[in-house]
Amino acid sequence: MVSTIHKAVIGLWCLANVLESVSNQTYTRSGWTVYSYPHDIASDAVEINIKDTNIDRVDYVEAFPSLRRYSLTNNQVSDFPDLSNVSDTLLRLTISFTRITTLPVSAMAAMPKLELLDVSSNKIAHLPDLTAVFPSLCTLMARSNGLRSMNRSTAFRYFLTGNQLTKLPELDDVADGLTLVVMADNKMTKIPGDALPSAPKFALLDLRRNGITNFPDLRNVTALNYLALSSESDRFRVRTSSDDVAEAVVAQRQQPGRVSQSWQRVRRLDRPGFGNERN
Repeated sequence: MVSTIHKAVIGLWCLANVLESVSNQTYTRSGWTVYSYPHDIASDAVEINIKDTNIDRVDYVEAFPSLRRYSLTNNQVSDFPDLSNVSDTLLRLTISFTRITTLPVSAMAAMPKLELLDVSSNKIAHLPDLTAVFPSLCTLMARSNGLRSMNRSTAFRYFLTGNQLTKLPELDDVADGLTLVVMADNKMTKIPGDALPSAPKFALLDLRRNGITNFPDLRNVTALNYLALSSESDRFRVRTSSDDVAEAVVAQRQQPGRVSQSWQRVRRLDRPGFGNERN
């Protein structure tokens, strides 16, 4: 009996040590009294979060051979940090609520494994071609930047609410995997007929509060099951053979405040850290 209890205690102690080791691989630095970038983070870091500080400069990020997630949020940084030492391992990169105005892709090291990029709430007016530097990108978040234009990426999910965009991203190259585009509160007034590709997984399109006056034929977008268009601000013509889309449009017209269960689900997904799989 004693031996059994002793073994159980040892087992719990070992488990606690393992859990402590795992938790210690996530490093968070925060506080408005922090003015300089910390260089005391252990080399075994898997996740680094630098948030809510007065840091205004990140010269470089040291080599962390196991680093998968890096977040720089709500700081005073105005230049995109040098991430070349961790470019081969990063899966998720969040740089939001800073003063960054550009993504210097020509000077950036390629991040072949990066799946999620969140650059929301900065001051970026243009997104350059991201296909070379982020060839595996699945989810692109660039909300509330004042974006006026953007180039191509490999992303299958776009969260671009609250910008100045007048047209959809280029979607033809990602048609096979495209699943959702969230672009409420932009400056689009029309959607050209060739802007929406025939995408077998394209399930959701949110274009609320854009002032859209014309909408294309949706018969080729057979997978679309939720289309969000605000009837109080968007006046449009819709031609479709898809019952699901037609019902969604009618619901938006008749009940502007109505939110379907599928939309509630996607709203939960529209958050930093969502989406790192490509299927």
